[in-house]
Amino acid sequence: MSSRQRCEQYLKQFTAALFSTLGLLCLMVAYTILGGYVFSELESSNEVNVKADVRQVVQMFLQRFTDFVLYYVYISIEKLFHPISCP
Repeated sequence: MSSRQRCEQYLKQFTAALFSTLGLLCLMVAYTILGGYVFSELESSNEVNVKADVRQVVQMFLQRFTDFVLYYVYISIEKLFHPISCP
């Protein structure tokens, strides 16, 4: 068997293995891992910005909510201890 025939036979076996169920599964796993890596590299800077924006919105919400609750607690306590007197 010449080296050319061995090379052709090897390529046929490689192609058959590559397109078998196991070969396709390996290709899919490699594609998924590579895609996840590329996506994380492309979106990492944007994710940092989005997290900072969300953190700021949450802090503003918590401050306003706390102010709202404290205001109504203060009003309720004031009404409880200082009832309106009738003339």
